[in-house]
Amino acid sequence: MKDVVVPRLKEFARLHGYDMVVIVLDNASYHYSLMAQFRRPKRVKKEIQQWLTDHRIEFGARELMAELWQKVTDFLKNHVGDRYYMDDYLKTEEGIETVRLPLYHCDFNPIEKCWARRKGYVAKQNTTRKLPDLIKLWEGSADIFKPEDSPKLFAHCIKLEDDYWDIDTKELGYRHGLGACCGTRCKTRKYGTTG
Repeated sequence: MKDVVVPRLKEFARLHGYDMVVIVLDNASYHYSLMAQFRRPKRVKKEIQQWLTDHRIEFGARELMAELWQKVTDFLKNHVGDRYYMDDYLKTEEGIETVRLPLYHCDFNPIEKCWARRKGYVAKQNTTRKLPDLIKLWEGSADIFKPEDSPKLFAHCIKLEDDYWDIDTKELGYRHGLGACCGTRCKTRKYGTTG
């Protein structure tokens, strides 16, 4: 992913005048999969140096292999214990930000709207129910969304999120509005809906 997808995303962003790429991670199992751990090479100091360089970790040219390896293990331990997940991997890339969606809220993901419209188009046009025709329809539907549609998709998702917050704070306000708030961690206190 880092060798193919990330450079293409960065190039796309650059061409359209953006400095940052935001990757929205939903709850697909792929996004939660552990990355292959970096195994300590037997004698090759250059491999460790390359790994540190790839992860933007500074090191001195004269550092010993043991010192370099300590930097690798410190980095891995700071990323979810001894586990290293896809979003940790992407966070090491400059110009990339990852956003992890909450469970069961795929409606906060702008790409879901793209997929839904594209699948709807294909379903509506698919009159033959034959695989070759379906493939042609799918490939032909690739331009349904254009880059300039992105702000609208994100605005829609942000509005949905705001609507959820409004609903949550109103529900909590009804529960806590007449009495004392349930505690310092209560969201109603944070948003000022209780007295």
